[in-house]
Amino acid sequence: MAFRDKSASSILPYTCVYIDAEFADIFGAASRCLKCCGNREQAVQELKQMWTTPTNQNFVLPCLSVRTGLDLFLQVKNYPPGSEVIMSAINIPDMVYIIKHHGLKVVPWDVDIERTSPKLDQLKPLITDKTVAILVAHIYGKLVEMDSIIDIARERNIFVIEDCAESFCGFDWLGNPRTDLALFSFGVIKPSTAFGGAVAKIRDDELYEKMSRRNSAYPVQKQREYFKKLTKYFLVYLLLDCPQVVKPAMWLTRTLNIDHKQYVIKMLRGFPSDMVLRIRQQPSAALLYTLLHRLKNFKPAEFKTSNIKGEYVRERLPDCVTLVGGECSVNNYWLYPILVENPDTIVKILNAMGIDAYRGATQLNIIEPEKWNPHLDYFAPLIHYYPHEARYLIDHVVYLPVNKSVPFHVLDQICKGLEVAIKISRNGRSVSVRPHSKLVEDISGKALGKIKIGTTDDTGVHRLNRLYCMAFFIVLTLFASAKQFVGEPISCWCPAQFKKFHVAYANAYCWIKNTYLVPFEQVLPEEHKEREEMEIMYYQWVPVIFAFQAFLFFLPRMFWKHWNGYSGFDLKKVLKIAEDATYESPDERKEKVGYLAIFVDRWIDVRDSIVSKSKTKTKIKAACANGGFHHGNFMSVFYIFTDFLYFANSLGQIFLLEAILGNNFLRVGPDFIKLMFESKKWEDMSRFPLVTYCDFDIRQLSNLQRWTVQCSLPVNLFNEKLFVVIWFLLFGMTLLNGLHFIWSAIIFCLPWRQHEYVKKYLSLTGPMFYNSSGTARQKDLVDKFVERYLKRDGVFVIWMVSANTSQVLASELVDALWLNYCKKPAIQSYMNLNEDEIQC
Repeated sequence: MAFRDKSASSILPYTCVYIDAEFADIFGAASRCLKCCGNREQAVQELKQMWTTPTNQNFVLPCLSVRTGLDLFLQVKNYPPGSEVIMSAINIPDMVYIIKHHGLKVVPWDVDIERTSPKLDQLKPLITDKTVAILVAHIYGKLVEMDSIIDIARERNIFVIEDCAESFCGFDWLGNPRTDLALFSFGVIKPSTAFGGAVAKIRDDELYEKMSRRNSAYPVQKQREYFKKLTKYFLVYLLLDCPQVVKPAMWLTRTLNIDHKQYVIKMLRGFPSDMVLRIRQQPSAALLYTLLHRLKNFKPAEFKTSNIKGEYVRERLPDCVTLVGGECSVNNYWLYPILVENPDTIVKILNAMGIDAYRGATQLNIIEPEKWNPHLDYFAPLIHYYPHEARYLIDHVVYLPVNKSVPFHVLDQICKGLEVAIKISRNGRSVSVRPHSKLVEDISGKALGKIKIGTTDDTGVHRLNRLYCMAFFIVLTLFASAKQFVGEPISCWCPAQFKKFHVAYANAYCWIKNTYLVPFEQVLPEEHKEREEMEIMYYQWVPVIFAFQAFLFFLPRMFWKHWNGYSGFDLKKVLKIAEDATYESPDERKEKVGYLAIFVDRWIDVRDSIVSKSKTKTKIKAACANGGFHHGNFMSVFYIFTDFLYFANSLGQIFLLEAILGNNFLRVGPDFIKLMFESKKWEDMSRFPLVTYCDFDIRQLSNLQRWTVQCSLPVNLFNEKLFVVIWFLLFGMTLLNGLHFIWSAIIFCLPWRQHEYVKKYLSLTGPMFYNSSGTARQKDLVDKFVERYLKRDGVFVIWMVSANTSQVLASELVDALWLNYCKKPAIQSYMNLNEDEIQC
């Protein structure tokens, strides 16, 4: 069976990974990077005071990350190589790497799926003479009862570490006070995120002093490094937390069959390379003050909302679905993991329904015994020390988009979609999934209906601009950013005497500073100023350019949404009623169309009553809508102007890129077509150079030595293809927007076109009191109906109903409005009708 969908309307714009922040939090953190935030020590002291509570008096050490805290602990303890650390069998690979980096052995400790806590009965058999520490992770925000574990550890003089990276839920609980070390994370996808930073709670004063001294010896994280992370996380935030962006982005990536989440998850990694070196830093002042700000503004009510919605979904899950940690005494729904059979199939079906389910939403993974051979997986259930339940969890887990930002009606749709997906997966038939399909029927043959949210108040051309074009440029922004942050955008050929760190410096410097182009057939200029005139200044800013273009495509929508609110008419509500009526039975549709006509009629009466009190308004003001919405021209005029903005935007972006790129961008399209007709290679169209040159100075004692290196820009190979596609996109959108602007202007500016438009619908239904071949009085009545009753805005409403539903519904609405108009006392007198005719 195959699922199909022609639009993005079925996509639920909520993702399974959630960034617990607002735009203001990101911009506030960025502003702290650009100005002096204050004394670092003062922020540290405030954090220590905040984290010292009556229930937990343990010492407080703010650090760069949870990894930093664990690394500090192991450095101070300096355990003999080969010592063992018993560790919850589900954690992130970085924590395992740090332990092994110190020459220690990791012993996985299986977890109970129902409680997410390690199995207490397995602890004593795992302890040996080499065991030095036990690390317990509170995964998925589910709190583990620690007292029994601590009691066993105390008997053997073993240190206990709590990994609370996913479990901050306010200052009422800051870990077990008997724990030797508790680590809380405030990374990008953690609760109350500060986009970095962590807090360690240390029980022993001597251990605290040693860890604090070693941490103080670390270099301080540079403000620009934190700012760079914020820039990356801002792009991720747009793709995860902004429904206006998430919906088109998900539609586009699924249409192109691109798994964008793997790039997003990769960008979420706090330390993608050289981890040990990077974690051995102190947090910057900007990070400390951001963390302080986020903690001071922690809202327990919002946290409780997340729990309420988690429990709401839990009560509605199908019986065959297991909620990970469902029997845990304290459930903090950081993520929403469930266990199902055939998880890959379930994810495909849910994605086809527009529900953003995913399997790899976090770096959490199973920790297998050392020297475990993957070929022995078949025999794993027979081996007593293997973490069986942890393996089952990782193999069957699916993450649902459930968090505090998801409305309850969307949660209902997610639960219903999950139930249908399970029925389909159990049916045994092969499932061919098309991107974001609509499921119309479930296995029992009952209609599921369309999973749809929101109603638009514009037309298809506008949606093409502000939804799909914007999504296209957002995806390009993501790809271009990934190319810069994840890949190697530049590679310079350095002299042989350069060491590895010299080469890294040259690459970084030449990427930041503009390189210059000199063709191979020309000699390098000796004058420095001549080289500066040849500099290429755009390639570092390509992601910013794409992001700005995405914003420009959405800008006219912001204008239309803002000014349409002043019309006194809820166009979106009217279109929602009309859309609902389209799928009703004939009787119910007629009733809803009647309600719709009454709503429009009352709006017209209010509009006309205000106009009658204003006698100084001229016809020029009425035509130009300067007198406000009272003259019946407001929405139509601003719609035409919005059309013009879309046209000006697409046309202006062509000239904007010409000004930014400076490589005759206006001729990119024609040159590409010429290249194809002449059967030349793509490389012959070299507007984005792949090989450039870079100059930099190195101070050696009192001398400055200038080096010139040749650099390769592989990112430009990617950019060239993108900008060719962008040229054709902008050219096509300019042509389409221009035609749509002219068509809209003709309809709403030429009175005879409005008359013809309304008469077309009256002729379709032939309502009471209307005859297409009627008398001159009736023709005059139709003219008055259009010019004095509906006016331009009334015709505009009918046009929007037709564009967003169907012409049949639009004709029924015109029919109902015509009858309401003819029943008005003034019109009855004009038509000289008797009472019997009116009642019928």
